Amino acid sequence: MQEAKKIKWIYSIMSVVYIVAGVALIIWPSFMEGMICTILGIVAIVFGIIRLINYFVGDKFEALMRYDMVIGIFLVGLGLFVLIFPGVVISFLPVVFGLFLIISSLVKLQNAVDLKRLDYDRWWLILILAAVSIALGVILICNPFGAIHLLLIFVGVFFVVDGATSLYSMFIFVREVHIRKEAMKKKTLETKKKQQ
Repeated sequence: MQEAKKIKWIYSIMSVVYIVAGVALIIWPSFMEGMICTILGIVAIVFGIIRLINYFVGDKFEALMRYDMVIGIFLVGLGLFVLIFPGVVISFLPVVFGLFLIISSLVKLQNAVDLKRLDYDRWWLILILAAVSIALGVILICNPFGAIHLLLIFVGVFFVVDGATSLYSMFIFVREVHIRKEAMKKKTLETKKKQQ
């Protein structure tokens, strides 16, 4: 139960981050174009350094199967590459953003199937939202926009749409699961009372 709540909160926070990032890309595409690579590079380096510190300072036996050193070196190298060659990274961003959207949409797709299994009448609405998000991800990967400035505005729109639909589908899913659980508890209590 605790794990489910943790996943729900992580998914909700990611959705809000998507929306905020989307709004920033729509309002300040030129500023974000310069900032994206800097932020990604610094974040990768910081996480890489944390992994390396964990490897050399943490428990020796715990570190054996976690590959902290390899992951740490890779992240630091990746971060430096992003900072040194931002133009190369920018050219790959549509694919990266598109893949993020598709992965996020697959979660919504499962939510739709789960809601259908819970007999939720409007499960198909979540399915449509998932299909729209997948289509947006594919469009991003194909990148028909040409100019990076225009691309970032569209990425922003896609992120806002995906974040909002993710929050909506998560809200519906959690609510329906809660309703079904309460109904099952009530039915169980009624059965016990009848048996008494």
